[in-house]
Amino acid sequence: MQIPDKVKIGGQTYSVKVTENISLGQDYLGETNYRQQKIQIRPSAKECQERVFLHELVHAIYFHLGYNDHDEKKTDELAGALHAVLVDNPGIFNNCLESVCDGIYNRYRQSTTGEKGHFPVYVGREGHPDPPGPQGKKGPIGINFCPNCGGKEIEWAEDLDYNWCRACGWSDKDK
Repeated sequence: MQIPDKVKIGGQTYSVKVTENISLGQDYLGETNYRQQKIQIRPSAKECQERVFLHELVHAIYFHLGYNDHDEKKTDELAGALHAVLVDNPGIFNNCLESVCDGIYNRYRQSTTGEKGHFPVYVGREGHPDPPGPQGKKGPIGINFCPNCGGKEIEWAEDLDYNWCRACGWSDKDK
């Protein structure tokens, strides 16, 4: 599991930072500042940082849902369970992304060419190039979100002939 630099929760983007500067004090491994939309995690072993990140993420989700009193024991139990599921099932969401990309590409191809059927798309999967779009078409082939960060800031670098994400820098130039 990789801890992201930012995470979007209910339309709000929280920055995520690993830092010794936890304002709650030395006894705390992490904190969430809802007003500034910051999650801060104290440096520690990788697995510990992952669990602390998920713990703080659960707090931010509770806050988004309107819960003001967060039971620390339940928050920690849920974060621990989520961590176990993610670690024990690497790539658990990969098929979801592929299905979404397939659907987007199929709708795009049908709308631009009139062709019907299933046209697989291999966005961001190692070892598979992006399938060619209709002849003469430039720009993202139905990709309206980044397969790396989920952002919607995909742009076509026409002079370089590849798609890229302004949010995280992902590109399909090597795919």
